Amino acid sequence: MFHSQALLLLLCTLILCGCAVEATDPSAAIGESSQALAAAGDDALDITADTVDDTADALDVTADTVDDTTTLSVSETTTSDTESADSNASTLESDLTTASSEPAADKAPKTEAEYAAAITEKLNSPGQDIPGAIALSEEAYAKLPDSETILRGLAALLYQSLRVESDAAILNKRRLRLGELANELIERNKESLETLGQMPSVLMLEEAKAHLAGQDVDTAFKLVQKAREFGFKQTELLFYDATFAPLIENENAIAMIKTWLREEVKVQIAETESFPFDFKLNSFAGTEVSLADFKGKLVIVDFWGTWCPPCRKEIPHFVELQERRADQLAIVGITIEHPSGVGIDFETAKANYDEFVRTQPINYPCVFGDRETMDQVPGFEVFPTTLFLDASGRVRLKLTGYHSTEMLEAAIDELLAEEASAS
Repeated sequence: MFHSQALLLLLCTLILCGCAVEATDPSAAIGESSQALAAAGDDALDITADTVDDTADALDVTADTVDDTTTLSVSETTTSDTESADSNASTLESDLTTASSEPAADKAPKTEAEYAAAITEKLNSPGQDIPGAIALSEEAYAKLPDSETILRGLAALLYQSLRVESDAAILNKRRLRLGELANELIERNKESLETLGQMPSVLMLEEAKAHLAGQDVDTAFKLVQKAREFGFKQTELLFYDATFAPLIENENAIAMIKTWLREEVKVQIAETESFPFDFKLNSFAGTEVSLADFKGKLVIVDFWGTWCPPCRKEIPHFVELQERRADQLAIVGITIEHPSGVGIDFETAKANYDEFVRTQPINYPCVFGDRETMDQVPGFEVFPTTLFLDASGRVRLKLTGYHSTEMLEAAIDELLAEEASAS
């Protein structure tokens, strides 16, 4: 169902598409977060917001994971991007709503408040007249061109309508219109662009999708580049949305996209606070495996479980990396067969593992993990959780949730390059 909502940012920083530690039924959605979660799979993100009513005074941004992933309840509720979102909430919350009463039936709307009430009425009608609401919003903007509220409300409505529209021609028309509105917002706020947050970048990415649908890769890529100038720094999301496949397949574009990934990973590595980590655990192959076995190598440690859909989805990426880069790194899977890290014995875990590898072979050692090992990782909340340790055994990066091969490889390349420059 379409909710009358204010537009808030599609692309938030924390990419958490995972299974919660506390989950007892890992296939079920277990909560909401004020952080947006990036989706793993063919769709990019599924962003929803609490319905904005006439007395709305805040927004919660949530996301449903897609395909076979689960929803995570996260304790930390702010990031730089959600703070930016909060700063926009007070201006956006009134875009499609008003505290005034609905306009009289025999009176055409003339003011911001009257238009907002009329638009909200259409969206809340039993049939949810979305095309009518959009037409009324366009009328309002034509008659009140100086209204920032109407402009932002129109952008909000068009953006949210994309989630329920299936007609490709209508989608592309609305996405192109969003690009026009992005330019109008930028021009109008050129002396105070910071007040827009990442709104322009969100709208530009939608316009880029319209150009990709028309096979205009060059224009689409220029828009993605421009979106980065307005705060888009979640490059990995391009790999999750099939709409951007023509960019990923374009030789020039993918080279730049991978450069952006490296830049973003470099920042994450710099911001990661290292912590002591070690293990000596029994593998399902019948041997004891320890971190010391891989001394002098870059080591990737993947906390995962056969019960965890995003974990299973990520395993082929590690298998591929092990095949291609075994001479440069080591990968170890620490298998946790219950979200709590307790309650499952070795034999049961091994039986689960053996069943899994019948259909998805794993070419690197997997060990039987425990709560004690999990507790070495500060704030462990999500499966999968992936640690990158340098040749000296120091934790340099922690990634949570599902990630693409490209993201994992960007982290590998950055750490190896750092090591090479230091030697």
